[in-house]
Amino acid sequence: MMAVTNRKKTITRKMRNVVLLALAGAGLGACSSNLAGLSSGAPSLAPTTDPVVSRPAAIVPSPPALARPAKTVTLAMAPIVGPPAGISKKLTAKISSELQKRNIRVINGKGAYKMRGYVVSSSEGKGAKLAYLWDLDNKAGKRQTRISGEKTVSGGDGKDPWKGVNDSIIAAIAGDTAGQLADWMVKKKGGTAAGIASRTAALPARSRRSAKAPGSAGNATRRVIMAMVVPVTGAPGDGKISLTRAIRTRLYKKGIRLTSKRTDSVYQVRGVVQMGKASSGKQPIRIDWRVYDPRGKRLGTVTQKNEIPQGSLNGSWGGVADAAAGAAANGIAKLLPKTTRRL
Repeated sequence: MMAVTNRKKTITRKMRNVVLLALAGAGLGACSSNLAGLSSGAPSLAPTTDPVVSRPAAIVPSPPALARPAKTVTLAMAPIVGPPAGISKKLTAKISSELQKRNIRVINGKGAYKMRGYVVSSSEGKGAKLAYLWDLDNKAGKRQTRISGEKTVSGGDGKDPWKGVNDSIIAAIAGDTAGQLADWMVKKKGGTAAGIASRTAALPARSRRSAKAPGSAGNATRRVIMAMVVPVTGAPGDGKISLTRAIRTRLYKKGIRLTSKRTDSVYQVRGVVQMGKASSGKQPIRIDWRVYDPRGKRLGTVTQKNEIPQGSLNGSWGGVADAAAGAAANGIAKLLPKTTRRL
């Protein structure tokens, strides 16, 4: 009897273990099929989705803040001189929009400042080069600052320098113009002189060497090749004087050796202005910059074509001369030999 009793207890114990295992299996099945019913603290024995690898968020640098005057500044814009009407209209609108972002409001009528703009184009190969210049005057009409820049245009046909000017180029000019203007307004109360002085002191040694006297050692046996800018012809108003002076200044800044005396080793740059027939208040203008070698052979021509308000250049050329010279100088420098460069 004792053996039978012990055997029954053993069987009973095994059956109970089987039942417990079955219940445990049922419990696990419930967890996997109805995880939503688990409390937030209940452990999950099997993932319901692929594991997610957590990575630190990438640090993206913030874009530099736009320079903005402390208070809103009002500015009146005069019609832009140079571009065709369609380009001028788009550029005016885009500049106004960019200035608005910088706390400078463009208004009709009189503002704290008035901005006059000039844009000149020059054909270069199958593209063009745009030079833009802006004069900022105060209420009394006195110029406060002048800002300028250049942009290269590709995709033209080499004949019409305005053909390749698209919205991207217009946006680039507008952004640069507004940025320079806002920077000046923010800094105009001081601090610029020290910055200019520090930049001058930091000029590389080669720039300082260029100030050596012409007769210094190393230059005595070197043949100096120079260029001469002949006074511009055909220009109305004071164009002969202002345009000639402007191209000389621009070429000098490009590192070209200039002279006013004609010799057998001097290259010549001749500017010829042609005014077209006026129509509907507009007048076409063409400037040819012709480069000749010392023997009189033409090396090439840089041509500029623009449209201006009728009679607007019959007096002072003002910023138009500098803008035109700035657009042409690079092309002229390419036609001159490297031996005309200053050391």
